[in-house]
Amino acid sequence: MFVRTKLNSSGSTSVQIISKARGRYKVVRSFGSATTQQEIDSLVRKARQEINHLSKPQDLFRHLVISRIAYPLSKLKTIDYLFRYQGVYLEIDTVYRCH
Repeated sequence: MFVRTKLNSSGSTSVQIISKARGRYKVVRSFGSATTQQEIDSLVRKARQEINHLSKPQDLFRHLVISRIAYPLSKLKTIDYLFRYQGVYLEIDTVYRCH
């Protein structure tokens, strides 16, 4: 996913989050349009924060998978291992809710 700024025919600039799948671009979310550079920068910051928010579950699964392969324990012990030795803090509820 990436942030796209697109110049409109009216002179304003639209800010969107774009995802590419199967060779096609798909608009994930539109953040609106702005005319001044300050407003555009604000919308771009919001879009980047949203991308970080959307990609967090992937980080969670990555940490869980690597630690469970390297150190096969229960979910609760895996959380403790990640915090002690890797410095990654995960909440217990998020681990038990993921499938």
